[in-house]
Amino acid sequence: MTASAPVILVAEDEVLIRMAVADSLRDAGFAVTEAASAAEALKAVRAGLKPDVLVTDVAMPGTMDGLALATLLQRENPALSVIVTSAHIEGANAELRADFVPKPYDPRAVVQSVTRALQR
Repeated sequence: MTASAPVILVAEDEVLIRMAVADSLRDAGFAVTEAASAAEALKAVRAGLKPDVLVTDVAMPGTMDGLALATLLQRENPALSVIVTSAHIEGANAELRADFVPKPYDPRAVVQSVTRALQR
């Protein structure tokens, strides 16, 4: 990983899925920060993390789901790319600009989505 590696924030409450995706992204050369909830992801951003891409599950514990997190962060940073993952997607927000990767997935599918998002 280089100092200029794109920063990916992975918000996923399922620890094994989060670890697999984060490891695949790191293997692809990205700088990765992991969060087990939307609140934890938001805390990282409020502490100064500037992600280039948010990879988020929809259903997560707490008062904020992944779609709300993505919408909030994209409002604050319109250049933020978002990859949403879920076994099913409900309540999609029309203002959210995101790619969707259905679960179950191979972590390489997320790496490919992140790579495409950064090329736009």
